[in-house]
Amino acid sequence: MGYIYINKKYKYLIHNSQCGDKGVIKLQSIENNTKLEVEVITFDGFKSNLSDLEGDYFGRFCELIFVNFEDRFSSIIKV
Repeated sequence: MGYIYINKKYKYLIHNSQCGDKGVIKLQSIENNTKLEVEVITFDGFKSNLSDLEGDYFGRFCELIFVNFEDRFSSIIKV
């Protein structure tokens, strides 16, 4: 089950299990749609280190990509 989180002027659909109330993943297509940039954005009130949250979010995101869209991505690079 998901719910809407409103942070300033943006609305996010988030899940309410595990880390759902801590942040979201922001996706942005770059380099003429040849790359997808992924950034973890934390919600107001998040007090821990971002690196603690990134592992969970990026891990689940990569799993989703490779299970459902394996023919559309060739690699993942952390910068």
